[in-house]
Amino acid sequence: MTAHRGPAGTDPTELYRLRDGLYAADLLIAVVAELDLFSWLDRYEREHDDLARIEQVCGAHRLDPRAADVTITYLVARGLLARVGDRITPTRVAREHLVGGSPYDLRAYYASLRERPTCRELLAVLRSGRPAAWAGAGSAGAWSDRLASPEFAASITAAMDARGAYLGPVLAETLADLPARAVLDLGGGSGVYAAALVDRNPGLRADVFERPPVDDVARTLLAGRGYADRVGVVSGDMFAGLPGRYDIHLYSHVLHDWGTGEVRRLLANSAAALPAGGWVVVHDTHIDVERSGPLPVAEYSVLLMHSTPGKCWSVAELGEMFAETGFDYVDCRPTAADRTAVIGRRTDR
Repeated sequence: MTAHRGPAGTDPTELYRLRDGLYAADLLIAVVAELDLFSWLDRYEREHDDLARIEQVCGAHRLDPRAADVTITYLVARGLLARVGDRITPTRVAREHLVGGSPYDLRAYYASLRERPTCRELLAVLRSGRPAAWAGAGSAGAWSDRLASPEFAASITAAMDARGAYLGPVLAETLADLPARAVLDLGGGSGVYAAALVDRNPGLRADVFERPPVDDVARTLLAGRGYADRVGVVSGDMFAGLPGRYDIHLYSHVLHDWGTGEVRRLLANSAAALPAGGWVVVHDTHIDVERSGPLPVAEYSVLLMHSTPGKCWSVAELGEMFAETGFDYVDCRPTAADRTAVIGRRTDR
C-alpha cells in the first residue's frame, strides 16, 4: 500500500528528517572515535574465526542493551554493519574506511569532532542507558518530569502540534475504513490528531486524554480552533487506567517515549478498557521487521535514545507486545513523512 498524499501542496518529509535525524551523525562519531567498534569487530572475527554476537559487543564495550539495539540498527540502516542472525559484521565500506590498518582509515577524521557535547552525551547514554536531558538542556530533568512545568508543557505541546498539522489529516484518511464511534487520543497533546479524525468523520466522537498541565493547553487550543463541542479533553494518568467508553485507542508518537515495561503497561491498560473487537492504533515511525531501517527512522531512534527511555519500536516488537497484552496484529499502513499506523484488534475476552 502506498502512502496517502499530505494536505499541503508540497512534501515536507525532508524537513521532518533533518530535525528527527539531528543526533545520528554524533552517534557515529562516538562509535568510531570512542568505541572503535568496527576495528573491534574486525579483530574479533580474525581472532575467533566467527562473528560477534550483539551480547558480546555489549559486554566488551559496557553498553546498555536498549542503547546498543538503537545503535546497531542505525549502523545497519546506514550500511556500515550487516546482521547475520543474532551476529553482526562490518560491511565492506566500514572495513575499508573505519577499521584500523586500512590505507583509507577515516577514524582520525571523525575523532577530530569527538569533543562535541552531543557526542559525549550519547557515549554516556550508551554506557548507562539513562537518557540525557531533553535537547541537551544542561542539568534539566527528564523530559517527562519537565512536563509539570506550564512553560515546558506549552513549548513541547506546540512542537508536537506543529508536527501533527501535516500528519493528522493523512492519518485520518488512512484510518477512515475502521468502524468506530468513539476514539480516545492518548497523550494527544494539543488534540491535533483528534481534530483531524472528527474532520474526516463528523459522526465520530473524540476525546484527548492528557495529564495536567497539558490538558489545559489542549482545552485552550481546541476551543480557539472551534473544536470545543467536537473534541473533549479528559484529564488523567494513562498509566493508572483508562475510561471504557471508546472503541479506538490512538497512540500517536507516544509509545516511542517509553521503555518495554511501560509500553506493555499502556497496551494492557488499553486492552482492559476496550471492548472485544476494539482497535488500538500506534501511529509513529517504526523500524521494519528485519531491523535494517528505514534509515530516517533509525536516525530518529537515536534522538529518542538520547533524550527519552524509549526508541522507535519495530513492527515485530509491537506485534509481540500486542499478543502479550490481548490484541491481534492486523496491519501496518504507511501514512506520511516516514510514519506508519500499526493496527491491532482486541481479542475476544
